[in-house]
Amino acid sequence: MATVGAGTFALAGCTDQLGGSNDGNESNGDGNGNETGGEGNESTDGDGQQVPPPAISDGELVSDFDQDLDEWFTLDGELAADEENALTGSRTARIEGEGASAGIGRAFPDGFNMEDQHLSLALRVDNPRPARVTVRIMAPGQSDQLWSTRTVLGPYEGWQRMDVGYTGQRGEPFLDNVQEIRITLDDPNASEESGNGNQTNATDDSNATEEAAGDGNGGGNGDGITFFVDDLRATPAASQGYVMLTFDDGVRSQYENAFSILQNRDMQGVVAVNPDSLNRESRLTIEQLREMRDADWDVSSHPEGPFQNLDDLEGMRTGIEDAYEYLDNRGFPDGARSMFVPYHRTNEEVVEITREYHDLSAYFGGTPSNVPFTDPMHLSRLDMHDIEGFTSLIDMAAQHNQLAIGLAHGVVPEDEIGDDPLADMTTQQLEELLDYIEESDVQVVTGSDLLDTDPSEL
Repeated sequence: MATVGAGTFALAGCTDQLGGSNDGNESNGDGNGNETGGEGNESTDGDGQQVPPPAISDGELVSDFDQDLDEWFTLDGELAADEENALTGSRTARIEGEGASAGIGRAFPDGFNMEDQHLSLALRVDNPRPARVTVRIMAPGQSDQLWSTRTVLGPYEGWQRMDVGYTGQRGEPFLDNVQEIRITLDDPNASEESGNGNQTNATDDSNATEEAAGDGNGGGNGDGITFFVDDLRATPAASQGYVMLTFDDGVRSQYENAFSILQNRDMQGVVAVNPDSLNRESRLTIEQLREMRDADWDVSSHPEGPFQNLDDLEGMRTGIEDAYEYLDNRGFPDGARSMFVPYHRTNEEVVEITREYHDLSAYFGGTPSNVPFTDPMHLSRLDMHDIEGFTSLIDMAAQHNQLAIGLAHGVVPEDEIGDDPLADMTTQQLEELLDYIEESDVQVVTGSDLLDTDPSEL
């Protein structure tokens, strides 16, 4: 059995918190357009009707959990038709349970051909949080299966799109003969003795940050399991696998070390910056960012301050807009289309604000993502200095033509790592990772590379 050996984050998505603004780096608020992503993220059905995100209209509808709900069976817990919370159609699937896991499954007696296709679904987890949601694909049986386990962190309470980005495999699955699909939720805080033994046993995917996982109202509070699924779809897969290397917080060592290491291999990365931190001690300067941009790196948004209070939606909007306009007005319009979520903390309202300014958003999920994108507001990242865990995702992305996004902060030599609070990866680890990537059947890309390429050419 092959699984992803993912560890825990040493840092909660951002290395520190900064108040105020630095000299000469204030956002001037007079940008040239602040709705780069909203229209591009809309989806319409065959009749031209708008489909509410995170539902999509692309590809093949496998299940609407409305007309075909009776074809799904219960694994653990209880399955019910829910009309009040339906995302599409008149009802959706509500799954509830009192044990360590709850879930549903569906058989395809004549086989379902998923070859050269990706699965994705609309997901809403009410309780617990954090949680791990697993989609298993029996192709054709349990001895030949693939699965995807995504972590749902604390603050997010609404619908989101879950790509079935593969994190584990058993045997040799034949995706042209899928006989069964299972969707289960595991409560990482529940007793392992609860339930009836159908847990997905996804403990190797529980690499949520302590800070992010602790937010929200759910998670091991004795309220049981409640989650919803809708709009299960199969969409065409890319022709190859991809890797994105992202570096948060605008740390100076990213320029001094990571930039030159990648340049020596003709690779590009993504630096996600908080404008308020630029030009400070141990932080990147505008001149360094421009040099990285000119070498085809993306300079993207990472506005830390507003994400400290997700309930302040006006503050969130102002912070997201200011960071976007700062980058756009100072010569980084391509990279500014992407935002990498600080602290991995977001919710449904913040995602909708993000859609107005950005075409791509990523936060911790612990899985690869589908390419072409299904909903680019919910791309998943994984800690990059966990070499074993991240290279396992690279293997899965290479084999199944998906996207693995890695995250690091500062990058310093091994003898300096213990003395640098802004660093979580050594130059030796980065070199080891890049050696692995060069031997893998994947292409290193930035967000702009994917956004600017026609989906049919990916």
